Amino acid sequence: MRKISLPLLACLICSSAYAEEALQQPVTYKEFYEFANQVDDKAHTLTVAQFKEMMSDPEVIIADLRSKEAYDQEHIKGAVHLGPDITLEKLQSIAPSSDKKIIMYCANSLFQTRMVSLTDVALPQALYLGYKNTYILERYSGQGEKIDLPFEGQP
Repeated sequence: MRKISLPLLACLICSSAYAEEALQQPVTYKEFYEFANQVDDKAHTLTVAQFKEMMSDPEVIIADLRSKEAYDQEHIKGAVHLGPDITLEKLQSIAPSSDKKIIMYCANSLFQTRMVSLTDVALPQALYLGYKNTYILERYSGQGEKIDLPFEGQP
């Protein structure tokens, strides 16, 4: 029994050491705060006209940050659901290459709301995770009920 358990113990120790190396250290609040304050959000914000032009490119990924329920009800045509929780794994699931262009939008991009803009929070997260070609759709400031873009879903 001792001969079997010692090699097993050695394997477990080695594999746990390897697993610890593979895990990234979480970013501290201070580090993220400093990074987010350096982000030039204007350079990563698209007007509706710019968005319409870019959305016709099949290589561009349009990501909806709203809840799954809101996405299922209605979303911009061609958009994928990303949700508000931005992680490297979720970004890789929609864009395996960090060089891909991603345009994110939330409820504030579609119509006037009093909610916190998810795009303001998600943009620095995506940039921090290495997705440098990430953009957000500007906040809706129009006069109509919602933005003039093609939608799909079940309104």
